[in-house]
Amino acid sequence: LVVDYICRLLADISSHVKVCDTHILKLKHLVHIKQSYHAIANEGDGLAPFGLSSFFCQRMSPTPAVCGLPLDASRSFIEKAEPWDRGFYAAPCGVITARSSELIVALRSALVTEGKLLHVYAGAGIVPGSDPAEEFAEISLKMRQFTETFADAPEGVGAGSSLVSSLAALPNLNTLWASVIVEELVRLGVSNFVICPGSRSTPLVVAVARHPSTKHAVNHDERAGAFYALGWAKATRAPVAIIVTSGTAVANLLPAAVEASQSQVPLILLTADRPAELRDTGANQTIQQPGIFGSYARWAKDFPPPSTEYPLHGLLGDVDLALAHATGRLAHRPGPVHLNFCFRENLAPDGGAVRGAPGRTADWDKAYVETADMYRWASSVSPRST
Repeated sequence: LVVDYICRLLADISSHVKVCDTHILKLKHLVHIKQSYHAIANEGDGLAPFGLSSFFCQRMSPTPAVCGLPLDASRSFIEKAEPWDRGFYAAPCGVITARSSELIVALRSALVTEGKLLHVYAGAGIVPGSDPAEEFAEISLKMRQFTETFADAPEGVGAGSSLVSSLAALPNLNTLWASVIVEELVRLGVSNFVICPGSRSTPLVVAVARHPSTKHAVNHDERAGAFYALGWAKATRAPVAIIVTSGTAVANLLPAAVEASQSQVPLILLTADRPAELRDTGANQTIQQPGIFGSYARWAKDFPPPSTEYPLHGLLGDVDLALAHATGRLAHRPGPVHLNFCFRENLAPDGGAVRGAPGRTADWDKAYVETADMYRWASSVSPRST
């Protein structure tokens, strides 16, 4: 739709119109599809840089990229539906000189009023079949470059509302829990992760891969990966987390856990596990993981499968307590801590039907994340315990 519209405009005032290859432009929180056009302007039609710029401003404001077609109907709708100042949002901005011009469209903008109130505008392309929740989540990501700058935004406004909306849009509780856990670890100073591939640990791995502030190394051998994490923690003088799947993968962490305990190095052992109903049943890769590190762990907790009955602020508190033990803030003796997470399907960040459980879906009550505690946490960049 947008490509055809721009090509028709160019055909009226130019020749040799060329639609260039599509490129993916990666930003911090999302990616954009970048499309370029080349054309040679017709001569003798008064199309100096100012004339060309005026031509496009009149015919592409609002731009088709933010539902600006048909143009007259779009302008009429905006005037009726938006009785406020949207600043430069969706407006052409740029520089025009006697010899050249360069224009951009402000698909994200911020307007400050009264010297203190920030209004942030962003948009998503709504087409037939669009999912409102997914589109709103995309808009929230687009606004994070503004909203994350203001940690003290009022409840329901700015960073807190944006992050809570993003969490509420996640497809299942496994993904939600893992995202919250990794975010809290980052806030506590744990940004380095060692990942040992496996199926059951998928939620944690996806959360680390998606977080913009994490660094990770992949090691296919859990014993070697644990010692890699130990060395990384020693080199950086900061806690390092390692993620492994269930079963014997966990047992392979013991040698490095003993070394971390004896040398008082903070090591965060994040292990995935089968849910309780699969323990002691002969299920593949199922062993007794709780307590496996014995007295060498400064603190350990066996978490139930993600559920809305387990408050998120309680989960955050558990992560904070684990780091307090790992870094020695409580007993002045740093060392490893063990967080054992039981995950049911869906392990992948998928919604809809639950794999292997006919009749069940991954749907969850969004009110679970839309609490005063979570808005306060989301509106800050500090861990919950601060």
